[in-house]
Amino acid sequence: MDTGHKKSALFLVGFVIFFAIALQTQVSLFVHDGYRGLRINVADFGLPVAGAIVLFSLFTKRSFWPVWRVSYTYVWLAVLTIIMTVALFNGYFVNGVWSRWAFLNKYTGWFILLAYFCWGGWLSTNFGERLRSLFLKAFLYFFCAVIFVSVPVMLAGDLGLDLFPVTMLFSGLMGNRNAFALLLVCGLVLMTVFEIRKKPLLPAPVFFAVWTVLPLTMMYNGSRAGLLVVPLLLVLFLFLNVRTTLTRIVPCVLAGMLFVMLLFAVNPDAVLNGRRNQQLTRWYANTVEESQLQLAHAVLQKTKYYQGDQVRFNSWHDGFSLWRNAPIFGAGLGSYLIYEEQNEREIIDIIDSTPLWILTEMGLVGFFAFAAFYTLSLLKLWKTARTGDDEQAIFSHAVVIILLCFGLMSLVHEFLYTRHIWFILGLALANNALDSSSEGEKTLPEPG
Repeated sequence: MDTGHKKSALFLVGFVIFFAIALQTQVSLFVHDGYRGLRINVADFGLPVAGAIVLFSLFTKRSFWPVWRVSYTYVWLAVLTIIMTVALFNGYFVNGVWSRWAFLNKYTGWFILLAYFCWGGWLSTNFGERLRSLFLKAFLYFFCAVIFVSVPVMLAGDLGLDLFPVTMLFSGLMGNRNAFALLLVCGLVLMTVFEIRKKPLLPAPVFFAVWTVLPLTMMYNGSRAGLLVVPLLLVLFLFLNVRTTLTRIVPCVLAGMLFVMLLFAVNPDAVLNGRRNQQLTRWYANTVEESQLQLAHAVLQKTKYYQGDQVRFNSWHDGFSLWRNAPIFGAGLGSYLIYEEQNEREIIDIIDSTPLWILTEMGLVGFFAFAAFYTLSLLKLWKTARTGDDEQAIFSHAVVIILLCFGLMSLVHEFLYTRHIWFILGLALANNALDSSSEGEKTLPEPG
């Protein structure tokens, strides 16, 4: 390999590692009065570079187009894009105005998801196990590092040592505790499925440490969706491999739970509602004036002021109301937010349920289209997972479980725009170009 090829290979390796880290880091941009901001992953800044790499290599015939396991994948993506476009225009026709928030966050965001999906597929087709394994290891090591650094800092705060300012609930670098709960589930599934299938991605001490601090991590995170799904995962892992689960996972979880019990003996508030109560007390002291102003504004404007889960329940109720008015094609992108404003609701910009949001703004047409692609992907990955014990089969097995958890957690949260889900899905659904068994695809020619 000449010097130029070595530099290109090193750059690509570094770039994949960047994505493994950046996909776990979110920021909000352009927040100002009247606009709630654009929530993006840091990895979004790398997408233009990724696109340039892919397009240049394709046009110069140095790489292959992604070879998908799901037949007519590009047709499916085109159909979903058409549905999204129709929903955008439908929102304008229904409401008489363009929703800038919907255009930037939902419509433009959809093309970002497609870019992640195709970027993952291109890497998998052209580099197969080599870069996929590199990505997974970098992804998991950074995932573990965030937990191993953040949890002790929060624990120290509960024991009276405020080392650094921390948020009320643990969200890692995802900016939202529920988004981190989904990331936590992804990390647990990836490292555990490979461990169960005898091809571990992490050293044994790191694997044990993650499961040991898991109870403390979940206590600080506080996501109820996570608290529901993780025990189900333990049952599933027990079903997949009783011995590994009982000898390598359950003892670690029990040790972590014992530590939480000891923490309760030392500082009961830290376990029951400690992190929440302690931080909320400080937060309330600093923001009570702002809250009073918001409440006073709500009274003056005769708006409804909700707290807690009532906001979520109201979003579901309003979503169903909108859907009943336009069941086939939905109310259009952005219509839910406009509806909330027009009906003087406590404003939240999303419906906390991915299926309900799709149903509300894209109707039955959009709902069944997304559900069909999701189901086809699951079935194809499950078929691959049963083919053997190679790395692709194990990875497919893990992604099947991730998608099932994603579907379950999406019932009570809006997770469609989670970047790492789409990138991992692209990695899993693409065949390596050297495989001659690409279902529904022709064998690709040698690159020129």
